[in-house]
Amino acid sequence: MSQSIFIDPSTYPMGMFLRDVTLWFSSKDTWLPITVQIRPMVNGFPSSSLILPFSEVTLNPDEIQTSSVANAASSNTTTHTTFSFDSPVYLSPEEYAIVVTTNSPEYKLFTGDIGLDSTGTTRKISKQPFVGSFFNPQNSGEWKANPTTMLMFRSNRYDFTGTGGSNNYAYFISHANGAAGNTANVEYQTFKTTTSTIQFSNTTSDFTYNSYDTGNTVQGFEAFSPDQSINLTGTRQMTMNTNGMFTINCTM
Repeated sequence: MSQSIFIDPSTYPMGMFLRDVTLWFSSKDTWLPITVQIRPMVNGFPSSSLILPFSEVTLNPDEIQTSSVANAASSNTTTHTTFSFDSPVYLSPEEYAIVVTTNSPEYKLFTGDIGLDSTGTTRKISKQPFVGSFFNPQNSGEWKANPTTMLMFRSNRYDFTGTGGSNNYAYFISHANGAAGNTANVEYQTFKTTTSTIQFSNTTSDFTYNSYDTGNTVQGFEAFSPDQSINLTGTRQMTMNTNGMFTINCTM
């Protein structure tokens, strides 16, 4: 079976990284495993062959928790099963499918049906709780949409944060060796930095540099763009055995 999900571009304009998928089982097989995959949607249906990188997780029956009652609010880990991805799964702002596949007919998952009571309550399910469709597999290998049913699942995304201070967001490694072996001060009019950047969500990286002129006067931080040669308005100098004569900052 499969449940489509939608990554809203207004909420996640740069996409998001999926961490796991939690499912609620009422029964399971004794021997055969079960697999969760994230697939792209093709023409309104889950892809029959494409699987997103790092998004396939297979669990054996002894790793599957079953319960007669599914309660998403419960902290009891014996009532649900989490399929954790080995690496973050990147989802750009579009539609995807959570696909659950197995060779056993013994696995049964909790689903919701419009018009029925929500499990453990007397409240009726009156509408789809999210944008998406539920799909049943057909013998022909195709999918059939079921607009009144939805898979019960929970999914977490990664939230990339940092604390600043000694935990730097950017790691600098110097390949400049033109001054190696010199015993005098080094003068320059041009510099270039080469970067390799992975940006999460709507994060931006702003670079500034600070330098000293030939009179040993600090010029203050100025903004610059990496990965291109920066031609300075005047000659700068790095004094031997003196730290901080040229500094680059990256702010996120």
